[in-house]
Order: sequence, then structure tokens, then C-alpha cells
Amino acid sequence: MDTTLSSPRVLHVIESFGAGSATAAIQYARVTPDIEHHLLKRDRPGQPTSVPDGLFSSVHEMRGGLGDARDFRRLVRLLQPSVIHAHSSIAGVMVRLCARRRQPRIIYSPHCFAFERSDLAWPWRWLVIGAELLLARKTTVIAACSRREARLAKSLIRARSTVFVPNVAVVPRATARRAEPSGREVVFVGRISRQKDPEWAIAFAKELRSLVRGVRFSWLGSGSVNDERRLMEGGIEPTGWLPADELASRLGGASVYVQTAAWEGFPLALLEAHALGIAIVAREIPALEGMPSPYLAKDPADLAGRTVALLSGGEETRALNLQEWALALAENNAVEQRRRLLRLYM
Repeated sequence: MDTTLSSPRVLHVIESFGAGSATAAIQYARVTPDIEHHLLKRDRPGQPTSVPDGLFSSVHEMRGGLGDARDFRRLVRLLQPSVIHAHSSIAGVMVRLCARRRQPRIIYSPHCFAFERSDLAWPWRWLVIGAELLLARKTTVIAACSRREARLAKSLIRARSTVFVPNVAVVPRATARRAEPSGREVVFVGRISRQKDPEWAIAFAKELRSLVRGVRFSWLGSGSVNDERRLMEGGIEPTGWLPADELASRLGGASVYVQTAAWEGFPLALLEAHALGIAIVAREIPALEGMPSPYLAKDPADLAGRTVALLSGGEETRALNLQEWALALAENNAVEQRRRLLRLYM
């Protein structure tokens, strides 16, 4: 194959195509249409994510198991990409283990390092850190989704090079934000999992009910039967997975969005809520370093107390919330994201 390319050729590799990693890869391709993008993926079970038509020059499926590495090597020989962009931990391990001496440049986007997981015991976390240290030698650049993640890559992983590529919200243009919420609805978004910590959400909902009457709670997303049942018992309605337009419409009609995750790279759902003009409160975790402190809390009771004013106050109260989040999220825009991606791909 002729390797003289009119534009850089980027192969995106995602072992679990869904949620944040899929959204990020799609957005990266969308904001750099002058780059030739290809995708090798395996869909995340139970979380269907469609690939927009025409966004990638080609889309390829992984078979699973040891076949993933064979599929990857075969595709690299076929496409001869100038850049391989590995998304999340497992794809990051596979791509770098399979890398050869004259391999194209390798960009690794952790979308939250695995050792950030608070449900992992410390011996396992140190094992993951050790693996990242070794694999950093085969990494051209770590593309971090927050300034804090970039610092972790430099100080803990000792990456040779890091670039902060801000996450950007992707919401349907047709979705319109109402001037006033239609009622008191508090929403949570995402896959119902240990990372998103539904028990924390349940505790928050209980505390908020004791302070304000007439609040409805919805979880825009899905999870296991047991997790969904537990949410319903705690007074939170799970909606199941929604099409993008419907998800944006439900989120856009809420009074307050609550970020409850125990660990994150940087939450895309929070950015989507902000883009739709929704008041935001969040659990204080390291990933939200630098975000507006009046709307962050370490425990459910404290966060519930901070949420009362947003539900009971008027438009000025919500406007102040939006203004403070806008200042904190000033770098999370498509222009800045494109500029930094072009530094990686060109």
C-alpha cells in the first residue's frame, strides 16, 4: 500500500465501545474531519452505541479473546496508520504490548487510569501502576482528559510526553432548554455501576427528600436487574438506555443534574448537562479538582443541603450556578479540543 498520505491516518482502538470512551473517540473524529480516521472496536455488552455514518473511513469489529491482538496486527498491516490511538486501559495494554520497534506513533487516552478505581484493593492498584510504568516506555504521548490526569501521567507514570485534551459535550442541536424546569426533577446519568455508585445516589435522594418535598428522581441509564431494582426501592426511577435525542430531552428538562461517581477521568455527562443549561451539583472527587466548590460535597447529606437552594430558588440562583460552572469549564470546548488533537495527529 502507498504510504504517502494526503492526511494523517489514525486508527482508533477501543476494546469496550460504549459510554465515555466511545463518545470521546467519535468526538475526536468529528472535530478533525481533515484527518483520516479508522476504528477497531468491540461493543460493550448491554450498552449499544451507534457509529455515525461517514465519520470513520472504515469500522472493524474485534472477535474477542486472543483474536483481538491478531485482528489488531492484521489491520495495522493493512491500513499502515501513521498514528494508533488506544482508548481506555485494556486497549491501551493490548496496543502497546503488540507494538513493534517501527510501529506508528502510539497515543494512549486512559479516560481514567484503572488505578483510580476506589473499589480496587491497594495491592491491585500498585500492580496496575507498575504495568502502566512499564508500558509508558512504548507510549509516544498520553492524551489526558483533565489537567489532573495529565499530572498523574507525568509524575506517577513518568510519561515521556502528555497533552491535555479536554472532553467536550455532544448534545443534539435540536434540543432546546426550557427557560424554567417544568417541575422538581433531579437526574443522574450513566451506566448503573460501582463507578457511578448508585448507593451514594440513593443516600443523597433520601437526604434531599427530608429537606424538600415533591422532588422526583430519575436515573437516565441502565444496569443489572438487581441494580435497577435497588434504585427503584430507593425512590429513583431508572429509564433504561435512551436514544441520544431522548436522553438530551430528558436531561434538558431536569431541574438539577447530580454527579455521583466515585471515580472518573472527567465526566462527559456533567458537560452535557452544562451544555443544556442544567444546574449541577457533584460529589467531590479528585477528577473534579478546580470545579466550583459551592456545588461540591464529600457526603450525600452535605450535597443535599447544597441542592436545596437550586430547587427552591429562582432563575437567578440557577444562573449563578451555570456561570460558575462555565468559568471552570472554559477549556472544554471544541476549538481547544481540535487544536490539541492536531498537535497529536499531525
